[in-house]
Amino acid sequence: MCINLGEGKILKTLYLLIVLLITVILLSCQLEGDKLMKLDENFQYPLEVGNQWEYSTQIEFFNPRPDSVLSVIPETSISGQSIVTISKQQMLDNSVNSYCFRQRLKQGTEPEFYSESYYANQPDGLYLYAYRGSGMSMPRLAGGKILFKNRRYKDIRELLKQLTDSHYFVPLSANDFLNYEHPPLCVISYPFKIGSEWLYRSYNNPFLIVKRIDDSKVMETAAGTFFTYRVQWLYHMDSNGELDNDIHLADYYSGIGLVKRSIRIQNLMITTEESPQEIGLVDYSEEYELIDYQVK
Repeated sequence: MCINLGEGKILKTLYLLIVLLITVILLSCQLEGDKLMKLDENFQYPLEVGNQWEYSTQIEFFNPRPDSVLSVIPETSISGQSIVTISKQQMLDNSVNSYCFRQRLKQGTEPEFYSESYYANQPDGLYLYAYRGSGMSMPRLAGGKILFKNRRYKDIRELLKQLTDSHYFVPLSANDFLNYEHPPLCVISYPFKIGSEWLYRSYNNPFLIVKRIDDSKVMETAAGTFFTYRVQWLYHMDSNGELDNDIHLADYYSGIGLVKRSIRIQNLMITTEESPQEIGLVDYSEEYELIDYQVK
């Protein structure tokens, strides 16, 4: 059997295409496999300029008791999109080479909100050193205030600022000064493994917060399927020696970074100037879930 020159070129081209297709499939499988890999003890959060994570966001007040409490919560639900980008490296205090996480939040026709947080990996963990600006938008209260754990807050954003170290509704401009954490906050402790527990905030700063890696699970998101580890935030707001069981905050991490954050706060007391004690109770939830990412 003879094969002419033209047929030989066609066969060679087909062979190269098949090899290329197999290579693409194998690389794709490897990438999917990387998402499902358990983190080893050498894991560090992926800090590279250009890394980016995109999240869907959902914020909601629910379970009002009585229903009339909603009269001071005109916006009970907000959904949107948050994009977090490592925009630059910056030296802090002439000693710490940090990475700037710039967060942009867009919700419908509302203005965009921005924040910047400065992180650095150290041998024993990922630390938050400084921040500036605003990170979130959320339902507003119409003349109402919040009473929680015998503390009064003018709105939910003020409470969440204490609970999550987020900084709400502060316009970000080139003239904003950095706010430093002294000492820096250990966001994730290394080595990263189930059972690890560490101090996040101490008493009177403003209250005790401990973090604990307590579980792992395979999580499906719009960005893919990931093997994740759950980091629980454990609160001691009333300093009675017992964990608060009405605050539930968990972060889910994989090798590519934060995959999901879930917050639920129960039994928020809503007050007004006319009724400074209480007009009713409501619960609050907030979720971030990864929908796309680019990690080097």
